[in-house]
Amino acid sequence: MKLFRSFSLEKGVLVGGVLLLSGFSFALFMSQGALNVYFSAASFSIVVFGSLGAVSLSVRFENLKTSVAHSKHAFTKNTVHIEDSIETCIHLANLYRKKGILSLEDEKIEDDYIQHCVDLLLDGYDSETLENMLNKEIFYARQRHEKTIEVLEILAETTPAMGMIGTLIGLVAMLSGLTTPDTIGQGMAVALLTTLYGAVLANCLLLPMARRMNEYSSEVFIHQSLVRDAIIKIANKEPPRAIFEFLQTYIEKHKRRSIKELNI
Repeated sequence: MKLFRSFSLEKGVLVGGVLLLSGFSFALFMSQGALNVYFSAASFSIVVFGSLGAVSLSVRFENLKTSVAHSKHAFTKNTVHIEDSIETCIHLANLYRKKGILSLEDEKIEDDYIQHCVDLLLDGYDSETLENMLNKEIFYARQRHEKTIEVLEILAETTPAMGMIGTLIGLVAMLSGLTTPDTIGQGMAVALLTTLYGAVLANCLLLPMARRMNEYSSEVFIHQSLVRDAIIKIANKEPPRAIFEFLQTYIEKHKRRSIKELNI
């Protein structure tokens, strides 16, 4: 079930990416060194493949695969808005009260989660069963998001460690080749670049992804909780005005509207 239909990049991702690239590009330009010295296949393989291997040993493969698939939500734009969800729910409550439950069958609802809840309502579940089902859905959705965050945080912890391991490997190679000066520079490059790669991946990609994934999880939790509460109240045939006033608690006070302002 898709909560967010659009997968366009969120504005903060674009701004942050541009700023990071600009900062690194300016630093490289000012260093006046050749760009190729900052690229090392050996350093890259130690950090990336070593980190992935360590994470694969830390979590079950199915959880890892699911987490990788869910991590894309860290970059996507949130196209579900609480105010719009409230308006849709109050519209459905009005229909249900005036025309009965069958009137909801022909409604075209853009929000997939609201549509899912309406389908459950149309299937004839009572309010108590509905609440139990939706509570479990919300709980397990939260669990999946937390597992994704955990995997990202493990990766963020592992990449600097792999960078340090690569540094030690490079130092061993450098010290063992003191008799052949030509290998000293290559060993030192591996030693320094693995630390650099580990630090950049952890602090510029993985930790930001984990934090953004946590924000996404909170947004989904609030949205699903709001829709659950609305559907349960609709199933209990509560008045639309009472439902509206209750759902307003999900919005900051300065953003709340009166029921007369709704386009229903």
